[in-house]
Amino acid sequence: MRKVKSRFPRRDALWKLAKLKQLGQQTDSILARRTRRTLKEAVAKRESRRIRLSSPIRRWTARENRLLGTMTDAKLARHLRRQNYQISFQRLRLKIR
Repeated sequence: MRKVKSRFPRRDALWKLAKLKQLGQQTDSILARRTRRTLKEAVAKRESRRIRLSSPIRRWTARENRLLGTMTDAKLARHLRRQNYQISFQRLRLKIR
């Protein structure tokens, strides 16, 4: 019989310290691809170690700035998929009433 090669030969293998340090620093998909593991394995390992996934700061676009002050902060927050305090802070920063 011919042995079938697994697409993810590292499944259930131990994690090296260098790769564990990268959890939360890189996206789970990139780390999974580089370590030849499944995405579920990478997510599970990060969550089991209680490591939050860092996300880059989302910059404000000119279009978003133009919408400030056109509707309530709560409505605009839902529309732009941002938090209420971010809307208020940006509006005050730009001195928009």
